[in-house]
Amino acid sequence: MNIRNLQGRLPTFGFIILLLLTLMSFRIVSAGERGVVLKFGKVQDEILGEGIHPIVPIITDVKKISIKIQRTDIEESVGTKDLQSLTAKVSLNWHPDPEKVNKIYQNIGGTTELVEILITPAMKEAVKAATPKRTAEEILKQRESLKQEIEQKIVERLEKYGIAVNEVSLTSM
Repeated sequence: MNIRNLQGRLPTFGFIILLLLTLMSFRIVSAGERGVVLKFGKVQDEILGEGIHPIVPIITDVKKISIKIQRTDIEESVGTKDLQSLTAKVSLNWHPDPEKVNKIYQNIGGTTELVEILITPAMKEAVKAATPKRTAEEILKQRESLKQEIEQKIVERLEKYGIAVNEVSLTSM
């Protein structure tokens, strides 16, 4: 009796396995994302745009990277030319270049790694490089030129890694 019950269920098990393999054969890349294609763990040159994409299960994997504008904030203690100590609060709006997400993922990783390894250190370095050139009074009077200098330094540092800077804001000095 057990063998007959098993024989009756085999088509059902086969159908379930076939259904699972079919579902595993597609990846959906949502709006504002790109898919980095990995074959046996190796990053491929192909970048998947928004939509549904067929893949080979087990062999191929897709890592989704957001290309939407993201914000990173820092608060940094800085010195001035006249030896005053200030706290600078800076906000950066940025996004990965959609055409370079595969290289970004291969060299750095996902969004968390981008912020920790590249973006936050670049922001801190730019702020610390720009503020000691000015006195506290000059910083208050020339806030826009300070912002532009900080933005220029951040852009120079991040663009070689495929990170586009949308805007830098000095939220507080």
